[in-house]
Order: sequence, then structure tokens, then C-alpha cells
Amino acid sequence: MSPSSSWLTLYSVPQSIPGVNDDELVRELLADPDADRWLTLVGSYVREDPWRARRLSESLLASGSDPERAIGADLMGQVATFDSAQTEEIADALLAALTTAASPAVVGSLIAAPGHTREERAKGALLGFADHAEADVRFSVAVALPAVGFD
Repeated sequence: MSPSSSWLTLYSVPQSIPGVNDDELVRELLADPDADRWLTLVGSYVREDPWRARRLSESLLASGSDPERAIGADLMGQVATFDSAQTEEIADALLAALTTAASPAVVGSLIAAPGHTREERAKGALLGFADHAEADVRFSVAVALPAVGFD
């Protein structure tokens, strides 16, 4: 890859899904908001190598781009779904990222993702967004709370 390719090149790891590398996956997810297509791509990617998916999600969460940060949060939540051994560390990363997120899209993704970890300690952080100005964020809170033990 040329030095002018995306910043993600610096964080790429060996290809594990035939024909799809990290850069291509991120470009596809940014370009295609179709939920079914997104779930197919992410599900295949995470099932193939959950640790690789986690490394990519961490890189995306550190991005200066809100759409990439949102994808990073979504991807990390899916890693927790497929690999329960990583849920505690994933919850830590997501809750830490939530303290600095400002964009409603990023906040919504960071709120939805802890629901996949089923970590009860996320309740307090999620409840802090229950009265958020954005309806999508409030919806994410409502969906995530039952998964972390709040009925």
C-alpha cells in the first residue's frame, strides 16, 4: 500500500477474510449503511478472528473521525458477542471511550455496544444518557439497559 492510503494502513493486521482487508472492510462499512449488509460483513469478520477484529475496533475508536469511531464501537460490541472471554476488557474500553464522546452517532454506538458485553457495571454510565437530547441516543440506552441487568 502506498504511504498516501488511509491512516488505517498503520494498524492493519494480516488478512483473514478472503478478499477483504481492514481498509476495505472500513471503506465498505462507511459507504454502505444497509444494516443487513453491515451485519453480514461484520459477523464474518469477527467470527474469523475476534482478536484481529478487536485490534481494528480499538484503532477505529482512537480515530479522529466520528463515523470511524462509531464503527469501532459497533465492531467492538460484536466482538463481545462472539468472544465472551474479551467482554470485561471490551466493557472497560467502551466505557472509557464514552466519557470523551460528543457526537450523537458515536455516543449511540458506544451505548449500544456495552449491551453486548452484558456487564452490569455499565448501568450507571448508560443511565447518564437516558435524558440525552438526541432520540437515537435515548433509544440506544433503552435497548442496552435490559442487557446489562436493568429492567
